[in-house]
Amino acid sequence: MKPSVVLVLAGFVSGVLLVGCSSAPLAAPTATTAASATTAPTSLTVSYSELTPINMALWIADDQGYFKSNGLDVQMHYLESSLGVSALLAGDEQFASMGGSETLAAVLNGADLEALASFSPVYPYKLEVAAGINSAADLKGKKLGISRFGSSSDSATRAALRELGLNADTDVTLVQVGSLADRTAALLNGSLDGAVDGLPDTLILEAHGLHPLVDLAAEHLPAVNNLLITRKSWAVAHRSETQAYVDAIVQGIARAKADKALALQLMQKYLQDRSGDATQMSAAYDYDIGEVMRIPPVVEPSQFADAKAQLAASTPAASDFDVQSIIDNSFVNDAIARGLGGK
Repeated sequence: MKPSVVLVLAGFVSGVLLVGCSSAPLAAPTATTAASATTAPTSLTVSYSELTPINMALWIADDQGYFKSNGLDVQMHYLESSLGVSALLAGDEQFASMGGSETLAAVLNGADLEALASFSPVYPYKLEVAAGINSAADLKGKKLGISRFGSSSDSATRAALRELGLNADTDVTLVQVGSLADRTAALLNGSLDGAVDGLPDTLILEAHGLHPLVDLAAEHLPAVNNLLITRKSWAVAHRSETQAYVDAIVQGIARAKADKALALQLMQKYLQDRSGDATQMSAAYDYDIGEVMRIPPVVEPSQFADAKAQLAASTPAASDFDVQSIIDNSFVNDAIARGLGGK
């Protein structure tokens, strides 16, 4: 059965399409309970910004009952790209899995956001281009898709273009097309000449004649591609709930790395017609879960380098901003100290 679709209001963003993805556990959780069984669960609303295996920890925490065993009643939604910022600031949700570039931009404009964990500490992307584009010269004047300006896909695209010696602002046209799924669709229908994309979509694109011009994934460049974000003030006021949520996420990562069969099952569920065949799904798991996702999922200041450089062009204060001030690894470290990340 496909997930249901609902419309909600996220801060000042109206008519946002959310995909409800809650489901009953497949198996009894083995998690360490963070709240007393006699206490009513705390209700949380959370989101993730891309349909990608990088969000596997959330899907497993929901599917396997880790949220519930930690005393949480979590409503999880898909909210694309940077829309999680406005939802967090409006109080419509408490946690968002989203890009660090959008987070940093919001903080520089006064938002009290902070990063609690890193799901993708490197760019998990290739710059996929249409047949006939084989060099930087061929790419000049072409249309490249991003989700939104200032997003992590924007940062990744600019990083790929730098690798080619091109200027994103003068040598190509960047087109805002929406989510990773939207970029894949636009590449397949020929409305874009190129875009950064991740597994398993890259394999699907290459099966349809596209090819990678830059492989950022292979270079393991530090990035804040996908972080766990919350409001700092909310985390301070709700430290036990924040710890419980991070506990479930750490357990989800550990289970994802240990249980490929379960991960592939959830990829099929959440990615649906974009999951690819068995070989493509397996390759996506091996890279995204096996190589990119790590334990402990701490956030390193070096991951913000590209985001800071990009923002500095329009916001000079970004150059000297101390990103350590918006990183709080204490919740992850606490979970790891209690053995929740596995052996």
